[in-house]
Amino acid sequence: MKHLLFAINQINQALQNNKIEIAIKYTKLNVVFIKLLITRGIISSYTLSNSLKGYIKLNVFFKFYENNPAFQSITNISTPGRYIYWKNHEIRKHSALNVTSIYILCNPYLGLCTNVEALRYGQGGVIIAEIK
Repeated sequence: MKHLLFAINQINQALQNNKIEIAIKYTKLNVVFIKLLITRGIISSYTLSNSLKGYIKLNVFFKFYENNPAFQSITNISTPGRYIYWKNHEIRKHSALNVTSIYILCNPYLGLCTNVEALRYGQGGVIIAEIK
């Protein structure tokens, strides 16, 4: 989980620095997260490559609309030392307050999913990030 939170920070910093791509460390959870962002239309694509230090890295390419990124920021909500759990009604409340935000959560039943999927199945879970 800490590698995913670190990758979210790297993506957010690259976005703030107006980069079009970022290289993050390869983990299975990072790949699932990136695929989730691709299905939601936030990131255009990714590739796998070997680094000079001998580990595999993910090259993530951001999606742009009229020279503006598809999202403004990704904010970590949970941290490695403090996981924030939301029940189904809490997800519904926060989704109603922030209509333009997408919440990424981790659920033992669904895995990594968005707030829309969690509400569809009536599930809660650990809130990982908010995408604006």
